[in-house]
Amino acid sequence: MTSQDISKWPIRFLEDCELEEILLNQSVFVDNYVSETIDKNLSELNEQDLQLVLNKISNFASFYSRLRVSAEHLLGELMISRMMDEADLEAEEEANKNGESQLIKIDNPEDQENLLFSEEE
Repeated sequence: MTSQDISKWPIRFLEDCELEEILLNQSVFVDNYVSETIDKNLSELNEQDLQLVLNKISNFASFYSRLRVSAEHLLGELMISRMMDEADLEAEEEANKNGESQLIKIDNPEDQENLLFSEEE
């Protein structure tokens, strides 16, 4: 048994998930694919081989779990950036409509310090 075998186990499940989402907008039950994988690939293994497979599965699971968390973090950053850009655009449009801006653009730290000191006076 090689790690290549293990990496290919979820392929049919993933393909079926994509197909179901496209065609029927339904979920595919992972338990069916897990049972099939156990029957085809694991049920005949001895204790030592099964332990090796479990270690490889654990490594795959760890990798994909961390990848998912990192990808979700990246998605969150992209969403926040997009929303901030949309808010800036909306504020600019509102300022153009009213002929004045209630927002002050600060390009460098000195402008920020001047603004803070003028508010304190």
